Amino acid sequence: MSFVGAVFGYPLFSLGCALLLSASLSWERFFPTWQVPGAAMIAMISYSLYLSHKMTSHAVHLLLNPESLAGSQGFFIYYASSIAGGALLWWLIERPFLRLRDRLLLKDQA
Repeated sequence: MSFVGAVFGYPLFSLGCALLLSASLSWERFFPTWQVPGAAMIAMISYSLYLSHKMTSHAVHLLLNPESLAGSQGFFIYYASSIAGGALLWWLIERPFLRLRDRLLLKDQA
């Protein structure tokens, strides 16, 4: 990353993300029944996605030709593989253990 990108690009990107978050919070207040398709799934797998995205991207980099991962095609391959890896981790690990936790907590309350 260049000096200019690190000094100016990253803070501008962070500011943009903060403004998008702020706008989405205000949007929810004015349009409470409108739902974004796919947003619930992304919210459910977000922690699994956070845990697995670097490993998934590295695996894609090792499996595919690095030259084919340049540009928008590479972005979409990395994006799709990260979402798939996060969903798989959530489905196979996180979801069963959350169900187990709920069953154990119900036993404790009875």
